[in-house]
Amino acid sequence: ASKVLYFTANPNGESEVITVHHKPVPRLRKLTLDADFADVAIKGRASQGNILSKYPIRKIIQKSKGVSTLSGIKIWYDDVLMRLNTDGRGNYLGSFEGEDKIIAIYPNGTYELTSFELTNRYDDVPIKIEKFEDDKVASVVYLDGKSKNHYVKRFIPEAVSMGRKVSFISEAPGSNMLVFSFADKPIIQLKYSKGKSKEVVVEEIDLAAFIDVKGMKAIGNKLSPHVVKSVILKAEKEEVIEEELENKEPEIEVKKASATFELTNPGDVELRDGQLGLF
Repeated sequence: ASKVLYFTANPNGESEVITVHHKPVPRLRKLTLDADFADVAIKGRASQGNILSKYPIRKIIQKSKGVSTLSGIKIWYDDVLMRLNTDGRGNYLGSFEGEDKIIAIYPNGTYELTSFELTNRYDDVPIKIEKFEDDKVASVVYLDGKSKNHYVKRFIPEAVSMGRKVSFISEAPGSNMLVFSFADKPIIQLKYSKGKSKEVVVEEIDLAAFIDVKGMKAIGNKLSPHVVKSVILKAEKEEVIEEELENKEPEIEVKKASATFELTNPGDVELRDGQLGLF
């Protein structure tokens, strides 16, 4: 009678290496053998398959899981359920295969890398989630809770261990991230009071021109010597890469910052979790 000895279902098409343990029989010198599913061609459901062994099998265990054998799986992020899906719900993250990763940016100035497994759940609501690229530059404006100064920094997120949250702004109490962008040329609108007259000045700053790319642990450059009243992300300019989607046209959204960060008492203020001037 037919019997299933080993079964797994990998939604991303990962191949597996298994170890087959035989039952002791005469003239069988080697009781174990390894088999790689990557060497087996993908066939129809009615196919009988390849012969694994002609000897009685005692058990089969997974030795390792390899990379995807599919051409790529298209992933979306549902920001309501905070889950990944392949059904076209939410924001399109891209086509994933093999060792591709997802980067999630959080409001407290941390990020983490995850796999693209559909079982992933993001308990903290990310302000930005997308396919990880190891050469993409991040631009940040944040308030240092210790010095009360505003800083600008540009850095490339490192390929840290998956599931590990890494801070990229000051960890001093009261520190707050105001702007985050992966755009090539993020433009911020800075409002500050100047001199004894406290004249209010509004200025637009291209962060890519304001500071060079530095290390992830760098403090950054001071945004302004004056008393900062608000910082918002005004525009994000970058090259648009079109990608053909199966069964769904990509939705292009243009979002503008609708929230400002106001300092009502710049001389003596305790910062709380506030709204972010984000895309």
